[in-house]
Amino acid sequence: MKVVKSIIVLSGLMLSNICFAQQPVKYEMTKIAEAVILPTLTPKEAYAKSLKEGRPDENQMFAVFYNRANKIANELSVRTDKQIAATNKAKKTGYKANNDDFAAMSTAEKAQYMRDNPEMQKTTGVSSSMMDLAAKMEDPAFKKKFDAMSDEQKAQLVMSYQQSSISLNQRTHTQKALKTSVEAGTLMGEFTSEYQTKAFTGFLVEKENKMQVLDEKEEKLLAPVLAEKSKLQRLVGANMSAAQSERLKQVTLKEYAIRNTTYEAKLKYHHDKVLELIAAYKRSALPVDNFFARINYGAGLAAAKETAELAQLAGYQQGLLKAIVELQDVSKNITYESALFYEEKLKIEKSYQ
Repeated sequence: MKVVKSIIVLSGLMLSNICFAQQPVKYEMTKIAEAVILPTLTPKEAYAKSLKEGRPDENQMFAVFYNRANKIANELSVRTDKQIAATNKAKKTGYKANNDDFAAMSTAEKAQYMRDNPEMQKTTGVSSSMMDLAAKMEDPAFKKKFDAMSDEQKAQLVMSYQQSSISLNQRTHTQKALKTSVEAGTLMGEFTSEYQTKAFTGFLVEKENKMQVLDEKEEKLLAPVLAEKSKLQRLVGANMSAAQSERLKQVTLKEYAIRNTTYEAKLKYHHDKVLELIAAYKRSALPVDNFFARINYGAGLAAAKETAELAQLAGYQQGLLKAIVELQDVSKNITYESALFYEEKLKIEKSYQ
């Protein structure tokens, strides 16, 4: 019976989940997604747009986006005065429990400790009566009697102990805040399913296969070129004729031309896929954006009892922002990789001038 398992877990209760609260910000995440910078279409363009002090820099082309994302992330981490007060209160409760060696107490002692420290019940959302039931479950005689009960009898017994926990939760969370939290959680679940699980994870799997196909095609084209290059390189020095030296140059340039073509194909693939993912993100995140606009980004949750829900809403926005940053990272990584390749290509070409 699941509820019984959860009761037993209470016997190991610790104050490790103190909430460092945050608050939502007035940004439409779908608009932020539109600002994602696409990969370049050629290694030459990647190199030109990535240059910083004469060398490719992975953030040069994408600094505008990341600066904006960092600004939003910092705003999401700001806490209201009420949230700071609630967090500090919870931390003090946690410090006291640790100093009193709460973890080393027996379950019955923990139940008594929570009766003596009502603030701990508010912080954890667990009542002393539920701890009493957890203590009883450790008694073999009671456990045997409990196991012999029907499911209905077990449920009734558990409910009799749960009543104070239910009342406690009602006192520490407003109905408005709980309703908002449930609706937001449902919408975020749908976003995760549609975008994170289907669209983005699907892309990562497809990308791995696509890159393998392109690499294998390149290897096949390069095989005779590299074989000839290796043969010619063994002649470098006094034994190499002018014709052979010229041939080595042409073979090497052909090698880099083939590799350049592969990078062009990789960039085109990523360019198109990032565009598709931006569209998928916007479809999936729009209901969440609309929800935040409808509740005025949590402006109505101003009570001291609603700090946890405000933090949860901010956490959802952080999740939405993180998904956009991950998408920008995809674009940045392939662009920077291409820029580094093109830098190498230019060095080879310059060596033959």
